[in-house]
Amino acid sequence: IEDHFSGHFIYYKPKDIVSGDFYAFLKKGPYVMIAVADCTGHGVPGALMSMIGSNMLNQAIIEHDITQPSAILQEMNANITSILRQHESETRDGMDVALCTINIETLEGQYAGANRPLWLMSNQQLTEIKPDKKPIGGYFETVSHVYTNHRMQLKKGDTFYLFSDGLIDQFGGPNGKKYTSRRLKEFLIANKDQSLALQGKLLQDVFENWQGKQEQIDDVCMIGISV
Repeated sequence: IEDHFSGHFIYYKPKDIVSGDFYAFLKKGPYVMIAVADCTGHGVPGALMSMIGSNMLNQAIIEHDITQPSAILQEMNANITSILRQHESETRDGMDVALCTINIETLEGQYAGANRPLWLMSNQQLTEIKPDKKPIGGYFETVSHVYTNHRMQLKKGDTFYLFSDGLIDQFGGPNGKKYTSRRLKEFLIANKDQSLALQGKLLQDVFENWQGKQEQIDDVCMIGISV
């Protein structure tokens, strides 16, 4: 990541020894692909889904030469549904994914999401690009697993964030409430002038202080990258 971008942080905190969340950074020609995925479950069951999901992501990009985020998600969905035989079984395991592709020569960005958004900090404003409300995997006859491909022209200084829901769903604080997307947005806006390395350290402190003595309820994964 440091070879291609001016700053970044990765906050990764599994609930157990192994995790149902995973993140990925892959390069193909002028494109880099960054993903954060949140698989069904946590611990060993979640980690097994992470292995499958990571393998399917690598296969789509490296072997099949796909760089468009929506097409990658559709390929992953088809392969995971087939591997788990979800057309003929009761298995509904799958994953939520936020996936971004950036052309490092032109700074054109593309994003597609399966239940996970992309947040973009540009011109001192935080914008949410919403995902499609459908997972990767989990066969449902009434759901079309066609994902929307969003394009954006990035510029130097823009920062984007990808994350699973473990952080915002964590209970804690003075009243034992969820941390929520609203608080996370307020944190990022308040610290937008800080380096991403410092943002990552502050985010860890905020999460641990919010959690307090409460049990961590899910895996946590968040990536911030400055163009």
